[in-house]
Parts: sequence; C-alpha cells; structure tokens
Amino acid sequence: MEPQLHWSHRHPTLELFLNPQNSPLYMRMLDISAENRPRERLLSQGASVLSDAELLALIFKTGNIGENVVDMSNRLLSQYGMEKLSDLSLTELQSVKGIGPAKAMQIVALFELARRQERTIVKSKPMNSPKDVFEYLFPKMSHLQQEHFVVLLLDSKNRVKKEETIFVGTLNSSSVHPREIFKSAIFILGWNNTIAPGFC
Repeated sequence: MEPQLHWSHRHPTLELFLNPQNSPLYMRMLDISAENRPRERLLSQGASVLSDAELLALIFKTGNIGENVVDMSNRLLSQYGMEKLSDLSLTELQSVKGIGPAKAMQIVALFELARRQERTIVKSKPMNSPKDVFEYLFPKMSHLQQEHFVVLLLDSKNRVKKEETIFVGTLNSSSVHPREIFKSAIFILGWNNTIAPGFC
C-alpha cells in the first residue's frame, strides 16, 4: 500500500505557497515601528520625504495576503516603473498579481489626475511655438495607442480657447479633410461675434 500524504504533513515549500503570511520574510505594517510607516511619516515630515512606493501605498491603503502594501507598491514600481505603470489600462493592471478592480481604478484615477493637473498649468501659457504645443498635449496624448488628430483653437493672446479631437486613426496614421478642421474654428468665430463685446 502506497503511503498517503497527510494534510498536516505538507512540504514546507507548499506550506509557504499556500500561506505566504507564514513566511519569515513577510512583515505586516503593524510590525513596522509607527514612526516608519508611510502615514505617520507624512504627518510628521510631509509628503516630500516619502518614496514613490510609500506614496503609492497610501493610495492603496492595503496590501495582499503575504505582502504588505509598501512591498506591493515597491514590486509594482520595480516591475513597470512610473511611466509604464501610468500607461497600463484597467485590463492590463488587473492581470498583475495582487491588483484587482479597485486598485486598478485607483492607479488609473491617480495618473489621470496628474495629467489633468499638468495640463491646467500649461493651458494658461500662450502657444507661441511647436514646443509649447508639445508641452500642452504630451501629458494627455503620450499614453494613447492610436494616432489622434487634435485641433487647438487659440484666442487673440495665443492661449488655448478650445481643444477638439477631429479624428482618431490607426496605430501610426490618421487622415482628415480640411473642412473638418475649419468647421470648429468657424463655429467659435461665429459664436464670438454674437455675444457682447468684452465677454471673452
């Protein structure tokens, strides 16, 4: 008769695989001294002293079984880097170990807020050169997977009055008829001529 493997006599490697929280390398956040936890460090020293992983850990709040939130954040940043992580879609994020729908949405929302904040700063600057246009559009378009034909309509001081995506193309090309470009500009011009002077 063949000897049977009793459930209580599992191999140590299998035991750690099934219960990673029992690993001697696993450290809970409660095991970290209070003054070294991200939340307490932010309260006492300010956000600028925290590492990228600690800031991300504050967004996530919780880790996974066998991995505290700081270790999980470190793993994500080591694996993808900040730039690549900001480009991942919800589906791609959820394929990463330990990232479910809630954490995936937190990551997407975090980087979208960062992109919007950067656009807000640049938007007040006049568009006097191709470099200005690049700095304005790059935060919004750098993560896109297809070519986008975007028109910027400027006021008399070269500040962005309206931004419109005219056409979404393929991975490496886009084409648009000139009338589509001028349609928005003509509409804005007509609208401006119907309102009281000094309103804009």
